[in-house]
Amino acid sequence: MPSVSVIVAAFNSEDTIADTLRSLQEQSVSDWEAFVVDDESTDSTVEVVKTFSHDSRIRLIRLDKNGGSGRARNIAVAQASSDLLMIVDADDICMPDRMQKQLDYMLGHPEVDVLGGQVAEFGDWGGPVPGTWPVTDAAISDRIRREKMPIAHCAMIIRRSAFVEAGGYDEECLRAQDFALLRKLRSKKFAAVSDILVYYRTIRPIPFMYAIHSGRYGRLARIRTRDLRPNLNAKVATFPASAPTDIRSAVTWARRRLTERSNG
Repeated sequence: MPSVSVIVAAFNSEDTIADTLRSLQEQSVSDWEAFVVDDESTDSTVEVVKTFSHDSRIRLIRLDKNGGSGRARNIAVAQASSDLLMIVDADDICMPDRMQKQLDYMLGHPEVDVLGGQVAEFGDWGGPVPGTWPVTDAAISDRIRREKMPIAHCAMIIRRSAFVEAGGYDEECLRAQDFALLRKLRSKKFAAVSDILVYYRTIRPIPFMYAIHSGRYGRLARIRTRDLRPNLNAKVATFPASAPTDIRSAVTWARRRLTERSNG
């Protein structure tokens, strides 16, 4: 059994997926498996992944219907064989020691169900620019209480038992599915390391309507996870435009723009 199963959801990732997979091959740990789930890409993502077919640790799963990254990741987890699941986005780059640091931590802290770490944003605009995610129990718990993302999803490793108990990703949340999952996990034990584990590829500036739609899906995620199990009666139709939600998203977008300009 591999030490860790890497879960990669890919959609139209032809320009980035090779860098992502090479960053896995460069890990200081060699005992892993990776499932790349192509979510019916319309570009050459599949062909790029096939160039890694010589590496038996990298397995391609092709879907014939686009269903979102949550569904793609659920399909990968169903085939994974490790007790530890590491999430990797198809446009990010893992630091060479990411896997080792997270494996060591999880082995040394059996009480921890979900582990995150620090990320540094980069992209065509430049970077990397380190971010700051909480690492203390109190700070992580405070973010959970305030219904914020407690850890960076793109730097997450999770025990399969916790993932299965939570019911996996909510496939109704085509966006904010990471937020919905972490909300379902909020009774579990979270932790995070202070090391940068991932170079997180971003676009600057984020399109305004992307921020608005993400806010609406975040609202849907909150509705569907008010209890620890999904509210399956809450469908996408329950998140029409909401003035308070849209205003908060617009304010957050504006604040980020100001921060990005000052960092630039």
